[in-house]
Amino acid sequence: MTAPRSWDVFVIGGASGVGKSSVAGALAQHFGVALAEADDFNVLWEHLTTPEGQPTLHWWSTHPDPFSLGAGEIAARTAEVTRVLRPAFAAVVVDRLEAERPAVLEGDDLTPELWDEPALAPFIEAGRVRGALIDEPEQVQLLANFLSREPEAGPQHLRAAVSVAFGQWLAARSRERAWPVVPTRPWETAFARLLAVAS
Repeated sequence: MTAPRSWDVFVIGGASGVGKSSVAGALAQHFGVALAEADDFNVLWEHLTTPEGQPTLHWWSTHPDPFSLGAGEIAARTAEVTRVLRPAFAAVVVDRLEAERPAVLEGDDLTPELWDEPALAPFIEAGRVRGALIDEPEQVQLLANFLSREPEAGPQHLRAAVSVAFGQWLAARSRERAWPVVPTRPWETAFARLLAVAS
């Protein structure tokens, strides 16, 4: 028997490496709904568009040396990508609602700014769409997370720094929109904190 819920789509955002996928999967299982990952849609949109038509979406793959940039600039570029994708993700959410297919939707590109999409406004007001940010502000912890998840890559200092910078941007956007911010630590109780927000 699955737990009762008041929402139909729950959106989980957060920077790379914070642990979104783990808690999102647990939340979907708890409520007996589907888990949808934004990364899958990103691959689709990249294949359906061109660098000429959507230069922002293809910025990373077409830049001659993206790793030469600082963490702040990469995070800013990432934010630009999320804004390009925002209307498409809103359409995905609306489709889920209209088809009555409840889900937890998680990914790096799902930000509190999704709440600015007019198409979602009535559903957010009705409580059918809710969301939360998973937050880990410490670079040392993110570095450890990446090393644990991808040991073959070695220490990923720049990636961890980007996640810190992007996470700060996400947290600021969350505060502006009264989006709940769920800290990841202590990790053993991270799901319990998310569940308290989603119940």
